[in-house]
Amino acid sequence: MADRPRREGAGHNYKSLAEYGLPGVGEVEAEVKPKTPSSARRRLEAAQLLDRSFNEEDESDEELTQLRKSFQEAGESLKKQKRENEKQRLRVELKKKQDELEQEKDAQFKQLEKDVKTSTKSAFAVGTQKNLVSQWRAFLLFCFYFDVAPIPVTFKTISCYAQFLSRSFKSTDSIRNYINGVKIMHFYLDLPFPPLDNFEFKLLMAGISRVKQHCPRQARPITPDLLKEMLNFLDLDNCTDIVYWCLFLFAFFLMSRKSNLVPDSVDSFDCKRQLTRGKVFMHERVAIVVFEWTKTIQCGERILKIPLVKIDDSILCPVTAYNRMCRMIPAPEESPAFVIKRNASLKTVTYKQFQYKLKRIISLTGRDPRLYSTHSFRRGGASFAFQARVPSELIQLHGDWASDAYKLYLNFTMQEKISVAESMAKLL
Repeated sequence: MADRPRREGAGHNYKSLAEYGLPGVGEVEAEVKPKTPSSARRRLEAAQLLDRSFNEEDESDEELTQLRKSFQEAGESLKKQKRENEKQRLRVELKKKQDELEQEKDAQFKQLEKDVKTSTKSAFAVGTQKNLVSQWRAFLLFCFYFDVAPIPVTFKTISCYAQFLSRSFKSTDSIRNYINGVKIMHFYLDLPFPPLDNFEFKLLMAGISRVKQHCPRQARPITPDLLKEMLNFLDLDNCTDIVYWCLFLFAFFLMSRKSNLVPDSVDSFDCKRQLTRGKVFMHERVAIVVFEWTKTIQCGERILKIPLVKIDDSILCPVTAYNRMCRMIPAPEESPAFVIKRNASLKTVTYKQFQYKLKRIISLTGRDPRLYSTHSFRRGGASFAFQARVPSELIQLHGDWASDAYKLYLNFTMQEKISVAESMAKLL
């Protein structure tokens, strides 16, 4: 190759035929061999194309990033809104619960206020409440008539009221009860009440006692002999008479108060206060009578159980009378113990009927019915137990006396009083 001779004219720049103006030569040459760009130009165009591609991708990535960012922001906003909505819902529910709790507290407190009034009112028995109302009414009428201030009462007013009451009451105990009613009224109203333990008021009451001398009248006692005499005017084959006869014997041998045996009215019967069939338990020859409430058992602190024994061959046997009454007039356990048949129904015996039947039979025996009452059974039973040499403590327990007040019920015959004098004379 090195020995090859160089062509003549080598190194010279020859022009193409088209530059010499030969027609069609350039076109034919161009068609035959098109002109191609140089490698530098091709690299430039490729770089520009690649740069445009990168710019388009960058722009696309920024839009995607912006969309993603917007989407994230929207998601965060939605979550935040949900949290706010949940918080608001919980606030509403919490407020509702708080309102309900407050309403419940208000209702409970109002109920407590009602219960306080009920408990305060229940501190006194029904009979005591009626007595207080009567005492308050009497005091207010006194104040209105004489035009004096009823509350707060002065010592002068209460002294004049005590003197005024002495015109109607024979016993100073009744006067003291009415004065005490005025005192309780002031306590209810949280007002001061003048002290009554001073010398001047004691002197007033002592003077009234001396001027208004009074001997309390006690109902005469019913004795076993009088009971036998009363039986002559009763027919034990009669359903009504057997009820009253059993009632008479229970009142005598139990020494019971009338409030434990019969109600004041048919509607006022209370199975806890009055005797029911279910509270008389039979055990062979003994009947156990149960009282859940008495004058001395106001709050159910104990139960009083009094036994009655069968008395053989005696018309005065309370157990026999009760069994006879139950056979003739059957009744459920929750029924009052003493009921009368009327038009195929059972009607409880009331205090008014009890009192009327007693006085009617007493009058048939030729005695003054005004000297006797249903309390005569209680006094007669205590006196009869004392005559039977029953210890005084057992008499007190049997008759449900809270103190020695039962001794006031005892009635001594003249023969018993003479025996005291004879016993003293024997020692001389």
